[in-house]
Amino acid sequence: MTWNVANLTRSKAREIDLERLLEEHKPHVVVLTETELQIFDTTFTAKNYSVFYPDPAGEKYRLLLLIRCDLGTSTAPTILHKSALDIWVRLNLPSGALAVGGVYRQWGGSSTTSNEK
Repeated sequence: MTWNVANLTRSKAREIDLERLLEEHKPHVVVLTETELQIFDTTFTAKNYSVFYPDPAGEKYRLLLLIRCDLGTSTAPTILHKSALDIWVRLNLPSGALAVGGVYRQWGGSSTTSNEK
């Protein structure tokens, strides 16, 4: 499940909506974009979910990954490096491992950075 929360920090209503959504649908993996959480704020929690933050890029976290706690997880290395903000987690399933992740690229952003041109 993916959701553009459009500034999670300013709206308690969005947090309540998210809690209801998680409780009702119980998705295994949730990617939240446009969270606008400040880099120093790693206090966001979701009941029954592990929260993964990407490596900081700028002043805000614009992407969060939530994985249900009943799934075995470990962090995985970034894939895209400087071309976009991404976060990856390895799910350790009985049948094998699976990488899941989320990617955030700002509006109007190019697929390459100035360092890559």
